[in-house]
Amino acid sequence: MHKLKEIWRPKAKNLIVPSTELLCVNVHKIQDFQACKRYYFWRWILNLVSRRPNLNFWFGELSHLAHELIAEGKTAKQIKLTLDKRSRKILKGFVVDSSMVAEIDLQLEICKTLMSCYLEMFGGKLQEFKAIGTEVSFGLELGLSGLVLYGTWDAHGILKGKLTLKEIKTASRLTNEYFQRLRFDKQINTYALGVKSEMKKLPSKCQYLVIRKPTIKVKQKETVSQYLIRLENDIWEVRPEYYYITDNFSFGKHRVAATQNDVEQEAFDMMTKVDSLDDKDLLDPLSWARNDRQCFTYGTCLYFPLCANCHKWKLYLGMYQMRDIRYELEVEELNENETLDTSKRGKLS
Repeated sequence: MHKLKEIWRPKAKNLIVPSTELLCVNVHKIQDFQACKRYYFWRWILNLVSRRPNLNFWFGELSHLAHELIAEGKTAKQIKLTLDKRSRKILKGFVVDSSMVAEIDLQLEICKTLMSCYLEMFGGKLQEFKAIGTEVSFGLELGLSGLVLYGTWDAHGILKGKLTLKEIKTASRLTNEYFQRLRFDKQINTYALGVKSEMKKLPSKCQYLVIRKPTIKVKQKETVSQYLIRLENDIWEVRPEYYYITDNFSFGKHRVAATQNDVEQEAFDMMTKVDSLDDKDLLDPLSWARNDRQCFTYGTCLYFPLCANCHKWKLYLGMYQMRDIRYELEVEELNENETLDTSKRGKLS
């Protein structure tokens, strides 16, 4: 399973190219299929994303990049410059209106501050990790369905003589069960399988870092510079234990195998559903049941306007564009004979 050198996009920005074949899965596909079949349809069959950038995903991608650069031994100055460039590249593919600019600028500075403080605070300990690879993509064939499971882990290397997987996440809030669930987390455990395919053995440990977003907000009449000074003080003096939380846990072959079985079963169910439908029914949202319990789990679902007006959903396609296609097998899943044109209110071409 190979990651594309350049993201695949349709020739015209207003085109949506659906995926009418299922050749590969990732953990996000599986989780979406479990959570809500209709959500899975909008995101992974019609390949829809909002025309406006999701700032949580944008922030997370920048944080992952910073972590990769830290593992490679880059300086804080180098990391900040690279984050600026990557931010511009990500946002170039979306509609950014004037009301979003100030928030984007603020969040970018927050991301840089969190990363530079982390580097300064833990710089000595970070040198103990000897990176073998960063942002490593993998593809594993699943035995039950024959589908390819793909993904990209942050970094792997040697820590205190042990083969170690490193992962980073950003979060606004953490529950008491957050770290307990990691032992059964599909993403982390399938990454362990990816490392095994690369290194011929399972990693011994996972060093899992959660960087928490600040809860303090910009005060009225406070400048961004003044806020960042206050944020640095909160990180260093007030709540140093709040922002950076690391959990080190061991992989066990039985635990990884159990998670692999979960993935196998879910991928088989997904394939069975897709194979049972012809292209016409596959591209009909009514073939995919809604789960109303997911509509407002994390705010309002991105696809709520489509579901709420399903009898005329194509009229709302102007709010969306096609997601980025990043892997070779994903390109093979696309059906360019069934494109949707958002400028023509979603009529089938």
